[in-house]
Amino acid sequence: GICNDWAEFTIDMSRAGEGSLNLEIGGPCEAKVEVEELPNGTARVRYLPLEPGEYKINIYFAEKAIPGSPFHPVFESIADASKCTAYGPGLQHDGVKVGDLGEFTIDTTAAGTGAVEVTIDSLTNPTAASHGSLSSLSRRGRSSSFVAFAKPRITNNNNGTFAVVYNPHKVGTFLLHVWFGEMEITGSPFEVNITDPTRVLLSGPGVDSSDE
Repeated sequence: GICNDWAEFTIDMSRAGEGSLNLEIGGPCEAKVEVEELPNGTARVRYLPLEPGEYKINIYFAEKAIPGSPFHPVFESIADASKCTAYGPGLQHDGVKVGDLGEFTIDTTAAGTGAVEVTIDSLTNPTAASHGSLSSLSRRGRSSSFVAFAKPRITNNNNGTFAVVYNPHKVGTFLLHVWFGEMEITGSPFEVNITDPTRVLLSGPGVDSSDE
């Protein structure tokens, strides 16, 4: 199920004889519960789970647990990319050099459940692209022929955060797109300028160390 969405079920007591109905719903938070007993011997139950996790539903009729009770439904949060953040030196506009590892963290702890993906587009060569994902639900239609970068590597830290590493092989300006639940997160795309100081050349008598 999904958090913040009413969950419903029906209890049929029409062939159970005389008795009172009681139920208890517990979980990560207190859920609002509505019970409507109908003339045909059934009861319609609605409850509103506000936090993700496993809930426990105990149902009693005539002070006895009904078959299958307790029940253990699990609810997840809807992916909300606007609550997902990314930070780290690999997202700085300047400072990433060819051959260095571009590293950053994606924080989804407040964003619910969803697939994480990173795509990289070149402003220098718009037809090139690279992508990495941690889910089979990654965005389709993206190529991975971008020779300026190795495929971004995404590691699940198992605490709601993900470590991302990419390795630039070419100078230029690039856009790093961070996706969560098929949507770009706040601040994405991030513009990164890749430089290569080793390609800077000096010449002239002012830097000549020869004894002439």
